[in-house]
Amino acid sequence: MQSMIKYILIFYILIGTTHAQEYFTTTYGGSYLEQLTKMRPTTDGGYVMVGSTDSYGPNAGSLGTNYYIVKTDATGLQQWATALGGMNTDFPYDVRQTNDGGYIVFGYTTSFSSLIEAMLVRLDQSGQILWAKTYSASTNVEGYCVFEKANANFILAGVIEIPVSTAKANWIAETDAQGNLVRSYNYQSSFGDRITDIDTTHDGNFLICGYTATPWNNEAFLFKLDTAINAIWYVREYSSSTHITRAHAIRELSNGSIVIAGGSSANESNQYVSDMMMYKFDSSGNAQGGVLYGQTGIYEMAYDLWADPISKKLYANGEVNDQLNQLGLTIVADSEMTMIDVVNPGFGKLNYDQRTSSITRNADRSFSLSGQTNETGGGDFFLALRDSNLQAVQACHGMSLGPYSSWNAPLQWLTPQPYTPINAAITANDITPQVANGGMVNFLCSTVSNEELSEEHELLRIYPNPSTGKFSIELLRSGVLQIYDMMGREVFSHILPSGFSAVDVELENGIYWVNVGGIKGKMIIRK
Repeated sequence: MQSMIKYILIFYILIGTTHAQEYFTTTYGGSYLEQLTKMRPTTDGGYVMVGSTDSYGPNAGSLGTNYYIVKTDATGLQQWATALGGMNTDFPYDVRQTNDGGYIVFGYTTSFSSLIEAMLVRLDQSGQILWAKTYSASTNVEGYCVFEKANANFILAGVIEIPVSTAKANWIAETDAQGNLVRSYNYQSSFGDRITDIDTTHDGNFLICGYTATPWNNEAFLFKLDTAINAIWYVREYSSSTHITRAHAIRELSNGSIVIAGGSSANESNQYVSDMMMYKFDSSGNAQGGVLYGQTGIYEMAYDLWADPISKKLYANGEVNDQLNQLGLTIVADSEMTMIDVVNPGFGKLNYDQRTSSITRNADRSFSLSGQTNETGGGDFFLALRDSNLQAVQACHGMSLGPYSSWNAPLQWLTPQPYTPINAAITANDITPQVANGGMVNFLCSTVSNEELSEEHELLRIYPNPSTGKFSIELLRSGVLQIYDMMGREVFSHILPSGFSAVDVELENGIYWVNVGGIKGKMIIRK
C-alpha cells in the first residue's frame, strides 16, 4: 500500500532580543459625535475604520448621521477621511479592504427613500466613491456585514422586516463586483433578528452570528452557509426565563471548532446586566460548552474576538459598565476558554472609554484596538497600539481591572437544524451620495518601549503542501497572497483576511514561490 505524507509549509521570522516599538493612542473626529463600528487592518500595515459622524458630511451638525471612513498608516497617522451620505440618517456597520486595494462599506440609510434601505458603497484606494447602491423592498431593509468572495463578488448580511409582522428575517444576498444582485434570500424566523458578524471557514464556507430581539429576550444564534449562501445548519440558544444572550463575533479555530463571543445575563439576577461570554461549538453546530466572565451586578459585553492562530489564545474585546464608568475590557483565555488575564487596553480613565469594538494582532505580535471615546469631547473614534501582553504603557494611561470571576455558562441550545430560505424581493438601486472630507486628529499619547521578543514566531501556514492547487492558508494578519512561477512571473494574487482562508488556484505541476507581506517560501503543485 502506497502511503502519502502531507507536509505543512510554515514560514518563520526570527525576532531579535529587543523590539523598539512606538505605542500610541489617537482619536479621530470633529466637534460632534462619531460612533465607531468596525476597524480592520489593511495590507499596507495600516488600518481602516468605519462608523457614523455628526461632524462631517452633508448632514453635519444636524439630527442625522453620515457614513465616516478613516484610513491610517501603521503609526496611526490619518491618510484620508471621507464622510458620505444624504440629508437624513446613514449608518455603516462594516468595512473590508477589497482585492484590488479599495474598500467596501455596508450599512443602512434613510436618505434616499421613505423606508430604511441597506446601502453598499465601493471606494477606491484613496477613499473616492466608485459606485454606491441601496437595496430596498416593500418593508425596511438594514445592512450589517459584508464579505468579498474570491471571485470578487460580495456577500451581504442584514435583516428585512416581514410584512404584516413586527419580526425581522435574516437577509443574505450575493452581488457581483458592481453591486448587482446575483441571489437574495430571506431566512425567516418568528423573532426580530440582528446579524452581527460574518467569517469564513477553512473550506470556503461562511459563518454568521447574531441574536434575536424580542420584547422579552435576546437569544444568540449562529448558522453556516455554503458558497451559494444556502444554509447548511442553524442553531439558537433558548431559555424559559427572561434574559439576554448576544453573539457579536464568530471565529473558526484551527481544529475546526467554532467560538462565538458576546454576553449573557444567564448568571445575573438582573436581566439587563450581562457577563462577557465565549461559547464553543463543533463544526456541525453542536454546542460544546461555554464560559461567562465578569463581576456580579456589572455589565460586560464582548464586541470582537481575536483567535490567535499561533498561541491558540482567545481575546474577547468589549466593554465593562457599572453605570458610573464605561471602560474598555479584554478577556484573555486559553483555547478551552479558561481565563488567563483581564486587561483594560484603552485609556484607563474613569468615564472616558466608551467601548473597544475591534481588536487585531500585528506581525510583530503587538495588538491594535479601536473603539469610541469621549476623551476629547462629544465622542470620537480611537485607535490604540499596545504591546504583546495588551498592556497600556504608562504614558498611554491604562488602569487595572478586577477582581474578575468566571463561570460555566448555564445556557441551552437547540440542536442544529435546517434553515430554509425563500427568495427575497429586493431591488438594487444606483444612488449618488454627497461626499465631504473630514478629519480632526488628536494624538493623545505616544511612547517607545523596548519589549523583549526573543521567540520564533510562526506567521504563515499552508497545508497540504504539496497540493493540487486547493489548499488552506492561515495568516496572522491580512495580506496579499502572491504566487510566482520559477521564472519570477506572478501567476496569482489575492487579498486574504487574517485567520483561515481556502484557496483554489489552477496551476500546472511544479514548484512556486509564495509571498505574503514579505514572508516568502516555496510550495509544490502536484496533481
